[in-house]
Amino acid sequence: MHPLIMVAISVVLGICGQLCFKYAMLRVGSIDFSHLTTGLLAMAASPFVWLGLCCYGLSTVMWLIILSRVQLSFAYPLLSTGYILIVILSYLIFKEPVTWLRFGGVLVIVAGVVMVTHS
Repeated sequence: MHPLIMVAISVVLGICGQLCFKYAMLRVGSIDFSHLTTGLLAMAASPFVWLGLCCYGLSTVMWLIILSRVQLSFAYPLLSTGYILIVILSYLIFKEPVTWLRFGGVLVIVAGVVMVTHS
């Protein structure tokens, strides 16, 4: 399998993990440090936290395979594509606001990824 496809799979799994975590925490609610034990128990009881952890675990396995094949200095910057997709998906799924400044930052990340992949 081509390394860029493997990176894409790793990134998508990481994004799925983050989306599961966010969904779980929307359902659990805000965690207060004065009631941390209750919050931790609520997180542990959430199937979406566990699903997110599974996605992260699979992403990590894929990442280790990637690192066995390509240079870290090439592969690691490609993970930043996850930032781009998270901003877009957070806007679409969770209706989070995305300001022009935040969108501009995402475009800077895109430019950096393009430069790295062409190096």
